[in-house]
Amino acid sequence: MALIADSISTTITYHYLIKKGVYAALYIKNLQKFDYRFMLTRYCNRRCSVDEITLTLITVPEFKNSIVSPSGNSIIRFINGTRNILCNYHNHKLFLLVGFILAIIYGLEQVAYNIVMGEIFTAMLGDTPNIHILTLCAIQLSAIGFAVFISQTVSTILIAIASEHMAVSFHVILSRHLLKMADKELFNKSKINTLVDENVSLTSEAKSFYHPYLSELMTRITSISTNIILGFIYSWEITLLGFIFILLCFSIQIELEFELLTYCYKCTGNRRIPKNAKLLKSCKDSVLRAVNFSIVQTFGFALKALCYALTAFICYHQYKHQTQAFMSVITLFTASQEIVQLPNLIGKLYKSWQAVHQIFACMNNKSCRSYMPSISKSIRLEY
Repeated sequence: MALIADSISTTITYHYLIKKGVYAALYIKNLQKFDYRFMLTRYCNRRCSVDEITLTLITVPEFKNSIVSPSGNSIIRFINGTRNILCNYHNHKLFLLVGFILAIIYGLEQVAYNIVMGEIFTAMLGDTPNIHILTLCAIQLSAIGFAVFISQTVSTILIAIASEHMAVSFHVILSRHLLKMADKELFNKSKINTLVDENVSLTSEAKSFYHPYLSELMTRITSISTNIILGFIYSWEITLLGFIFILLCFSIQIELEFELLTYCYKCTGNRRIPKNAKLLKSCKDSVLRAVNFSIVQTFGFALKALCYALTAFICYHQYKHQTQAFMSVITLFTASQEIVQLPNLIGKLYKSWQAVHQIFACMNNKSCRSYMPSISKSIRLEY
């Protein structure tokens, strides 16, 4: 029942992401039909004849002035920037807060599941299984599955709603900045199209920081920390050995992931790299990905081998009960499966953080608004 509920929740999540991707594709397709030379001309020169098309954008509320200077701390700027943007939308602060709390609750799924599995192991350990305990465990697993379904679905919906509205605000901020640039210098059509495409990409990357990356990070960190704490409660010897091994593999993965990101930035940032150098970088990139994939695939089995070897020694000398050793091993294995996913997630978070930081820097730059008309009413782009 728990697996069925979790599968249904995952299916709903992916259905929402696919639907959002279709909307994004249609949006980009419509953008490609526009002539951006007219969009970036001065506001006072925007005219159209009767036969021309008029496009009315949605109404966007004005942003409050940021209280953080551009040279301030980036974390404080992030918190205040997020708060100022969410002030323009009704109840979206609450949506984001409740969504993150539910994401943390969703991270407790594996801990609850491991505790129930420990009870099942104890019930099955004797000569005759305790049917009463096994029945209670089945009911508990069903309740866990239902709670996971509710928490994950509601969390995804609330955070997605808030992030979608924040994406609109991000797009407005970048459009203001782009209009200011157009007032200072002239752009040809290809340059304008490139800048607009970059702004769309930057908006999508910044929106992804809140959903799904930040909520997923909260879920994984909650699951890792609670499982390791539970493992130390049952058997600190086994958990300590596994924890050291986990930290070693995690540090190697982090180093590989950020070295991989460095090579990707170098390849995309410098378009004049010779073909031979690009080929070497591509080969090194593939090697790093292969090593990282090998670590992910073999890490769990190596951890199990180490922990079971120590478990056999501890249980043979009766230092710990079999249930305690079993609980320590499964909690460590669960934590390890979450940890091997973290480096890739941290790399995505880092890229999204850079996008959010860049957008908030544009928002804090007060000179960006000196050439802007007020957008408290509907904007009409005519061409």
